[in-house]
Amino acid sequence: MLRRRAAAACFLVAAAVVSGCSGRPEDSTPVQLRAPAAAYHPPELVPWGVNAISCAAHEIDWDNTGRHPRTAPGLPDLAYHGNRCASGWFSSSEGSAVAIVEPGAFLTPTECHHAATHPETPGVLHEEVGADLVEVLKPGTALCVVTDLGRVVRARVDDVDPPDHAPTFRGEATVWTPRPVD
Repeated sequence: MLRRRAAAACFLVAAAVVSGCSGRPEDSTPVQLRAPAAAYHPPELVPWGVNAISCAAHEIDWDNTGRHPRTAPGLPDLAYHGNRCASGWFSSSEGSAVAIVEPGAFLTPTECHHAATHPETPGVLHEEVGADLVEVLKPGTALCVVTDLGRVVRARVDDVDPPDHAPTFRGEATVWTPRPVD
C-alpha cells in the first residue's frame, strides 16, 4: 500500500512539473507585433518624406507625430539608407516591423499590421537581393509599419525623385494610434 501511495505521489509531482514546463520556447515577439490593437483613434493623415543626401540613415519615429505624440523622443520605427553607402534600403528598428505593399492594398490598420508582421502575405512586395528599389517602390505603393508602441502606419508613396538613383520618397501617411485598454 505504501508503494502505491509513493508511486501516486511521484506521478502527481511529475505531472505538475511537466504541465508547468512546455516543450516550446517562450514567444519573444514584442506584444505590439503579435496582433493589432482592439481599437484605434480615428486615423490621422500626415505628410512624410525621406532622402538619401548623406550616408547617414534618414529615420522616422512615427510615435512622435500627429495628435497623440509621445512626450519624449523614442526609437525610430523606419530608416531609409538610400543606395549611396548601405544596401538595406528601408529597415525597421527593434520592436517595429515594415513591409512594402502593392498599390491600393492593406488599407485598414488590421490589414497593414498583418502585412508588416507577415512578409509572406500575398501583396507584400519583396525587395530581391540586387534589385533596384525604384523597381519595387513606385508611386502608389506604400510602406506598412508597426511601431514599437503599437501604432500602425500606411505611408503611401506619391513621389520618387529622381526616379533612378538615391531617390527621395514623399507621400502621405495614415497613422492609427491604439486606444488605451479600459
